[in-house]
Amino acid sequence: MRIVEILINSLPCDVVVLLGPVPPMFTQPLNDIEASEKGETQFEVRVIGVPEPEVAWYKDDHPVHLGERIRAECKGNLFFLKIKDVDIEDEGLYTAKATNSAGMATCDAELLVECK
Repeated sequence: MRIVEILINSLPCDVVVLLGPVPPMFTQPLNDIEASEKGETQFEVRVIGVPEPEVAWYKDDHPVHLGERIRAECKGNLFFLKIKDVDIEDEGLYTAKATNSAGMATCDAELLVECK
């Protein structure tokens, strides 16, 4: 769990103010994507909150089925949904849903697949 810290440098010693809980907020929302069939693509979002939010992925309001071809990854507060071997059936509306004990936030984007 990450705690937001604010250091006040004008005082003789550092003062730490703990804030929390803070609901999730997207600082980098999803963008629409055009991908070539049989290619690779990825969605990415950056989300903050206290405690650290978890992100779940949805396609057309249904949970994304993760596996070898479709993977969810996280690096700090940056979350990815990576799709290999893109298929026309992958086309649709994707949603990233961030949740923590303070609340929930969502953002959406379209994946358009260009057939070869």
